[in-house]
Formats: sequence, structure tokens, C-alpha cells
Amino acid sequence: MGDTQMEIEEEGHNIEKALARLHLPPQELAIRDTESEEDDEEDEEKEDDPMILGFVQKPENPHSLARHFFPSKAGGTPAWLDPINIPTGLDSCCGICGNPLQFLIQVYAPIEEKDDAFHRTLSVFMCPSMACLQQDQIEQRKLPMEKPSRSVKVFRCQLARENPFYPVDPPKHNGHDAPLSSGVTLCSWCGTWRGGKICSGCKMARYCSREHQVDHWRTVHAADCRQILSMSTSVVAVHGLTGNCNSSQVVSADGSQNDYLVKAASTHLWPELEIIDEEEGDMNSEGLDEQVPENEIAANQRKDEEFLRQFTGMEASRDQKHWASFQARISRYPDQVLRYCRSKNAKVLWPRLEGQPRITDIPKCTLCEGPRYFEFQILPQLLYFFKVQNDSDSLDWGTIVIYTCPTSCGMNSLGYVQEFAWVQLAS
Repeated sequence: MGDTQMEIEEEGHNIEKALARLHLPPQELAIRDTESEEDDEEDEEKEDDPMILGFVQKPENPHSLARHFFPSKAGGTPAWLDPINIPTGLDSCCGICGNPLQFLIQVYAPIEEKDDAFHRTLSVFMCPSMACLQQDQIEQRKLPMEKPSRSVKVFRCQLARENPFYPVDPPKHNGHDAPLSSGVTLCSWCGTWRGGKICSGCKMARYCSREHQVDHWRTVHAADCRQILSMSTSVVAVHGLTGNCNSSQVVSADGSQNDYLVKAASTHLWPELEIIDEEEGDMNSEGLDEQVPENEIAANQRKDEEFLRQFTGMEASRDQKHWASFQARISRYPDQVLRYCRSKNAKVLWPRLEGQPRITDIPKCTLCEGPRYFEFQILPQLLYFFKVQNDSDSLDWGTIVIYTCPTSCGMNSLGYVQEFAWVQLAS
């Protein structure tokens, strides 16, 4: 074995890292293997169920992401479908560090044939700490009876067409759409979780946790609180609080909220983006590429080309070949951030062989005790659009796979049901 090849094997992690962030067409990939390509082609031929791809863009109008428009979105704050019975307590916190979870992505996925799922959302939350995500790798393999402490959680909510929160008729987008009722008061800092704690000074700012109260105080609320105390109650009632002081757009005299658009004071939330979807087989990749400017992915490609050229022609491991196959599939639409297919025959597109779950690793539905199945996966490209730095300790993943109850059971009462997320790291 030559010195160069030995160095490449020792740098296996770097190879995976490089391949993970490249979006190369199949003919440009450094790793080639005829037999594995034939296997992949056979798998694709067997995959009859269409895959829906999700792409992110800045919303033309932020109001379009309000909850009564039933959006699919990423970053910012969640558009709670049920704005009253949102998760609380430990459900809203990272099971490892204990801090409130941050909103990642929300998919609007109604089930036409199910009356109580006329409206249906799946909302994913995660701790932004990479250390917690690494510990989560151990926790996600634990049995439910072992009470795993997760840093990634997904909640399902569904409503019948006739419900207490939204009109029966679809939105008209004429400037007069509105929900039927207001939601609970949310945290002034994160705009995500129930604001059960109240500022002892102004008595108006609300918080989901002491951590967020401290963060808010140290940034802007110390000054805002003094300003509020110097104002008369009538002025506050008429004009409401600023976005820095309350998570909602308007606070009326009786304390109720106009929560059409939640404005959080935190500057640490991921950017709010709209998700648009297209069926994978119907897409025109050339037209899509024209809409997407050159981004960090292309820059990383140029950076890694020299390294990967050293690897050309050398025998690759099975896992490295799998990486190449994954990249070949992703490269067709390199800016996709989500792959969705609610079918028992749908296949997860795994970046790596290692770190995939066994059947026994996917817990059964906690309500009907039936098996859960794949519904969608989140790709690491989302981190680029969130402007997450590519540092050694920055948040990173290979894919996040969401498994749900295929019957979408247990929603006779309002609220949220927790489903299961499996995280495969990039390396």
C-alpha cells in the first residue's frame, strides 16, 4: 500500500466531510464503483412512491407564515396549529442540558382521508448545542422504558375541518383572513414556548424559563422594563409593548394577544424561511439552478477538489462508496433541505451506512402501540441557509429522519403527540 493511500485512509473523516458538503454530478465524484451504481439504479426503479422535495426561500410577505395560513416553514418561531395546548415542561426542553429547545422546521401535512387530520402539522425542535446532539446519539438508541433524554423532538398536531381555531373555509388571502381565537401568551425572548413566568418589574414580559428571562434582561429588557414602569398603565394599554418586550405583535388592555405574527426578542433564532415543495420526478433541474445563486456549497466544492483528486482511482471503502451514491442523488437538486413521502414503501436517503437505525431502534407509537414509519427527513443543507458556521464545534448532522404513526392516531382531544426523530451525524 502506497504512502498516499495510507494517508487517505487515515484521513477518512476528512473524506467523508468533504464528500458530505460537495454537490457533484455522478461523473465528477472521486469514488466510482459499477456494482454499487447498478444496485442504486435497481433501488430507484423499485421506488414507485414519489418523493416531495422541500426548498427554502425568504417569504415575500412575512404575514404568509402566520398560523392561519397553515405554512410549512423553517427557522424563526413555530406557527402552532393548536395555539393553546402547546407542549410544556420537560417536553419543551433539551433532555441533556435542560435549556429550552429551538424551533427547527415545521411541515404542514394534512391527510385527506382522515377527518380529524384535515389540518396536520409536524414540528421539529432541537438544541443548538453540538455537544448535546452528540450525546443524543446514545440517548436515541435507548428503549422508551429507559426514558431517553433527547435533544431533538418532534410534535404532531392535527385538527378536524371544524375546530375552535380556524374558519371552515380556506384563507382568501385578501387581507382579511384571521384565526377564530387567540393563542396563549408566548415567551418574550424565544417566541416559541408558553410564557408562564412573568417579569417581576413591568409585570408584562413573559418567559418560558429563567434562562430566557436572564438573556432578555441582559440584552434589552433592563432598559425596556424601566421605560414601561415610567409609563402610565393607560399608555401601555393603548400602544402595547414593543417587539423587544413581548413576543406578540400587540398586547391589549385585557392581556389578550394578536398572535398572527410572533416577534421574538432573541437574536439567536435561526432565520425564518418559507418552505416550497416540488415532486422530485417532475422538477426541471436546469430551471431550478437558474433560480439558486452560487452558494457556500459551490465554494466548498472548489476547495475540496484538489483533496478529492488525490483519492481518485484508489480503492474506496463501502461507506465511502455510499457517501458518493448519496451525493450523486442529492446533486440533482443540491439546495433541497427536506425529502417527504408518507408511504410505508418510502426509503430514507442515508448519507452513511454507519449510524442507521435497526427496526427495533424505532419505538412504537405511544398511543396505539403500532410501528412508526418514515415520513420525512431533513438534510444538512438547511444549516447553510441558517448561516451556521462550519466550525469544529458547530451544529452539524448527516440527516434527521422523522418517524410517525401511520394511522396518525390519538387526536380525539386537542393538543400535541410526540413522534420520533433519528439523527445520523455527518461523521
